[in-house]
Amino acid sequence: VAAKLLQERQCKVTALFINTGTNLQQLTYAKQVCSKLGIDLYEQEINGEYRTRLLEGITNNPNTDLDKIYNKYILIDMLKDVAKEQHIKYISTGIYARKSNGKIIPGVNQVFDESDKLSLLTEEDIKKLLLPLGEIEYQEIKQQCKL
Repeated sequence: VAAKLLQERQCKVTALFINTGTNLQQLTYAKQVCSKLGIDLYEQEINGEYRTRLLEGITNNPNTDLDKIYNKYILIDMLKDVAKEQHIKYISTGIYARKSNGKIIPGVNQVFDESDKLSLLTEEDIKKLLLPLGEIEYQEIKQQCKL
């Protein structure tokens, strides 16, 4: 849904699938969605460099939820690396949150808020991040999933 919303804003969208080796059904689904939307899909495995970043993130943030560490040291860092390689200006995720004045804030429907998942992001990370899902009501996202 995030990719579709960005396309509606006239953004050129490229997708990244992070392959953990255990999510082949999700990869098949991602390929189908990308084909339907007419967008390129890059597949990236979590290799040694990213595993090292993840372990450093766990070591440096011992009392932090693993989701937050994964989102910073794998998801966002990997998106930024691919964006740099492909000369892409912004990155985006399907996380339900928004940003305002350089900070991550709750999505419009705070019941479904996922902004805490991005709490380890730096100001530089946030500058390059688009969060289209958090700007609409969660029920609209569910409706768009059915289309």
